[in-house]
Amino acid sequence: MTTKRRLAHDAPAGVRAFLCAAVAAAALLATSCGRASAPAGAGPERTAPAGVSAAIARHFEETVAPGYGGDWEYCIPVVRIVATDATDPADIRAWGAFEVWNYRLDGGTLLCVSGGSHPGLAHLRETGGTLAVVSFEPVLDGADNLPSAKRIFGRHFAAWRELEADDAARGEARRRSVAEYVAAHAIPAGSFQDYGWDPVPIPPAPGP
Repeated sequence: MTTKRRLAHDAPAGVRAFLCAAVAAAALLATSCGRASAPAGAGPERTAPAGVSAAIARHFEETVAPGYGGDWEYCIPVVRIVATDATDPADIRAWGAFEVWNYRLDGGTLLCVSGGSHPGLAHLRETGGTLAVVSFEPVLDGADNLPSAKRIFGRHFAAWRELEADDAARGEARRRSVAEYVAAHAIPAGSFQDYGWDPVPIPPAPGP
C-alpha cells in the first residue's frame, strides 16, 4: 500500500492526499483537466473500453479537483485501470488507482502544488450520448483502508497491489503523460517538478 501523507494544502475531509515530494514518480497515465483537456487513456497493463478513462478523469476534475487548495492552473487526473467490466451497459465498472495532481506554471516548469490518491471502483453509464461516472466507491482511510480495498477490488486486489508497487513504470508513464499534455496545449514548459525534488525534463511527446 502507498503511504499516505497530507499535503501543504489540505484536501476536503475524507480525501486521501499525498505530498507531491513523496510521489515524484506516482502518476501513470494522466488525463488533463482544469483549464484545458487532453486525451485520456488506460495504462499499458490494462485497456479500458472507449471513453472510460476520459469519463473518470472528468469525474475527478468536477468533483475532487476543486476541493484542493493551492495556486494551481492545470489539473491532471491520473487514470490507472486495473480491470473493467462492461457486460452491463447500464453499469460499466472500472477498478483502478485514480489520482489528482494540480500544477502551476513557474517560468518554464510545471510545479506540482497539491494532489491526492483515490483508488476505488467507478460505476459508469452512457447519459445523453456521453459516458459518465454515476457513482464511485472509494477505498477508505485509516483502519478501514485494507478491508475496504479488499472488498472493493475483490479478485482484482492482487493486481491493484502489483500496479501500485511498480514505481519505475509509474514514473515513466507520468513523464510520457506530461509530455502529451504539454504538446496538446502548447504550454511553454520544459520540465515538471515535485516539491523537494529536482525538475524532470519533459521528453518529446510520443507519436500516435
